Amino acid sequence: MKTAPPRVLLKTSTDELFLPPRIVYHVWDEKELVTRLRQLRCMAFDRPGGRWTWNFEHEAKAMGFPAIYESGPAARQGVVLASGYLVDVSTFHVYVRCVERRVKFLVFFDRAVSRSCAKAEFLDEFNLVTTVGPGEAIPAPEDFFRNEREFEFLDIEKEVRERRDRGEDAAA
Repeated sequence: MKTAPPRVLLKTSTDELFLPPRIVYHVWDEKELVTRLRQLRCMAFDRPGGRWTWNFEHEAKAMGFPAIYESGPAARQGVVLASGYLVDVSTFHVYVRCVERRVKFLVFFDRAVSRSCAKAEFLDEFNLVTTVGPGEAIPAPEDFFRNEREFEFLDIEKEVRERRDRGEDAAA
């Protein structure tokens, strides 16, 4: 009997668990947003990918990332921290590979781009541990959010209220 090849837990190049979040921004002024992104040395437009990348360099290095971002092999240098896509004139989606990067991006973006230009409106996260087998392609964070019809949304307030109504206070 043949055994399946071992699967490994997917982590980022900086050793964080791969749990890709997405940030959805509402954009009021697309031209202003693009102008501000161009002014940041840690942001670059990747024309072939049709995306903006937030890179671990210049302004991003001041965001207090763990020491592992600065150490290790030269290949780790130039880490792409996030990818952002202008979906349309009023929507900007940002994808990261782990929760810590999401938190740092939220703070960074809020400082760099006026809320009168663009503001975070929705956060979601793929919260299942991902594994890969030998020879399998490593997924991009965007892959987890392609088919929104498959998403299951949990109304936590409703869940707590229903459990309390059923007398399940400990579970609530």
